[in-house]
Parts: sequence; C-alpha cells; structure tokens
Amino acid sequence: MASVYLTPFYTSTVSGAPSLTSGPPRAESHIPKRNSGQAKQPSDVTARAGTSAANLTAGSEFTAELRTFLRAFPRYGASRADALRKAEYSRLDAHATPTVYLDYAGGGLHAEHSQLGIAAELLRGVVLGNPHSRNPSSEAAERSVEQARLAVAQHFHAEGQYEVIFTHNASAAVKLVGQSYPFEQPGSRLLLLTDNHNSVNGLREYARAAGATVSYLPVSPPELRASDEALQAQLERGSGSEPGRGLLAYPAQSNFSGVQHP
Repeated sequence: MASVYLTPFYTSTVSGAPSLTSGPPRAESHIPKRNSGQAKQPSDVTARAGTSAANLTAGSEFTAELRTFLRAFPRYGASRADALRKAEYSRLDAHATPTVYLDYAGGGLHAEHSQLGIAAELLRGVVLGNPHSRNPSSEAAERSVEQARLAVAQHFHAEGQYEVIFTHNASAAVKLVGQSYPFEQPGSRLLLLTDNHNSVNGLREYARAAGATVSYLPVSPPELRASDEALQAQLERGSGSEPGRGLLAYPAQSNFSGVQHP
C-alpha cells in the first residue's frame, strides 16, 4: 500500500522564486517513525509475540529483544495492542506458531470486525445497484459512493478543493496522472524523490515521451530525507530559459524506510 503525493508547481523566470501550490495536509500516520539506530528486527519472524513474562521463551534472541523493548517502553504492556490483535487480527494466532507480520508499510492487514464485519453487515442490509443507472438500488449505491468521497476529502481537510477519484490501487492512480498530465507544454518538468515507489518512477516514461525534463531529488543519510534547501534549488532551477509548469512526486511515507516526507 503506497501513499503518494503528486503536486503541480509553476516555475516563473520573471518573478524568480517559484510558487509551490499548496497540497492537502499530510495525514498523520500511526506508524512510528523509524530511526537509523533502532534495534535489528528479530530473525525469527514467527516467534511468539505475547507481552507477559509467562509467554516468553527463555534464552531466545526474540525474548531478549522483547524484554529490552518492554524496559524501554513499559506502557506497551498495558496498551491496547494485544487486545486489538485478539479482536481484529486473531488469524495471526490461529496456527501452532503465531505470526509476527512485518510488512505493514507495504501491505496492511484487513481488520476482521471494523472492516470485514461492517462491510458484510452493509451488504446484508441494503440492495446496491449500478450507480450509473436511475432506480432505488442504484441511487443507494451512488449515495454510498459520494459519502465515501466526502469522508476521504474531510480526512485530508481537502473538501471543496480537490476531486476524489477511486482507482484500483496507487499504481493505477499514478498511471492515470501520467497519461493525463500536460508534459508536452513548453518548459514542463517532472521532479521525483530518489525515494519513491516503483510505480511513481514510471511517470518518467510519460514525461520523456512528451519531451519534458526529468530530475531526481536525492535523500541524505542518516534520516534518508530530502533537504528543504535542495528542494527549493530544484524548483528554482526551472527548465532552461522557458518558464513552465511541473509535477513534483513524493511519497507521504516511504515504503522502504518508513520516513514521512517532506
């Protein structure tokens, strides 16, 4: 699962500094930011994950790391994490050896009640038809779609400013932008972070085919972030002597490092 921001910008050779159009505020993520000094993930990804002392297997590498974690974050033992796992993700513990899922940034697990249960309840209680037709079941489906659009816009504080378009996934959304963006305009540019999802890198093919300039903004260790100064320099550079519009693409949160940009 990837979250990508595609932000248009305009470079002017008259006024000097470009203006970056204001995009929607970044949604706060509940995934903690990672730092370069954090402990190595346990090699046994299927180790037992209970937090009580009775559930720990003495002598294992996982046990030692978990004890260290609990000493550093004692409130975790009294948190809702274990209750949430039991209520919404019980399938992780359905086998003889419980599973520790470590790819949440790449693909989130569906919740059994708040997602599957509520969706099933909705489908059992209403009749939904083709939203493009005109009949009671179709109108019910259309209302549901519009309510979903509104909820997404309100989540990003973008109501009335942006259109919400549903696609199959982030890759399909990026492809739609690449096919429709006017890269053929004089002075058009595509600016990408070196830390981007592979689907976003595919935008460069549309840009190059239309004659636009493609530039990459590097990220720097140890936090693997792009500096504000480097971004500003890239925006001010423009594309030769021609003023023009451009597209800046960056991940809201890296699916490689967990860093939240910008």
